[in-house]
Amino acid sequence: MMSQLTSSASASMTVRDVQDMMHTDVVNGITNDEVRRRLMVHGPNNFDIATEDPLWKKYIGQFNNPLILLLLASAAVSLFMKQFDDAMSITMAIIIVVTVAFVQEYRSEKSLEALTKLVPPKCHCVRDGELMTFLAQDLVP
Repeated sequence: MMSQLTSSASASMTVRDVQDMMHTDVVNGITNDEVRRRLMVHGPNNFDIATEDPLWKKYIGQFNNPLILLLLASAAVSLFMKQFDDAMSITMAIIIVVTVAFVQEYRSEKSLEALTKLVPPKCHCVRDGELMTFLAQDLVP
């Protein structure tokens, strides 16, 4: 059984040390039988997808922008000075800007998700002495 190897630990090791620790060979790679065995032991190379924040939280997060905070402060000052028209105008502008930014960010996230599903990540790796291209989820340690 091979040891757990973190990226920071491997960065400080020589290629030969990593190669020995991972029981592989940089020229020939590993055999297809070894790939199947490691896939059974470690499973596919998939990332756990973090749960998404709820939409309301993403919307509120848009207010955490220095320019928006400055506008909120200026609306508060206008309100304090009893300039209700100015305070209302600034507040409406803030709501419009934040809503547009939220919608654009939401659409961008959905487009990126669709692209990721359409074009799964691939990798290049040496197996049985040949350079091969395959899905990154089939990469084993």
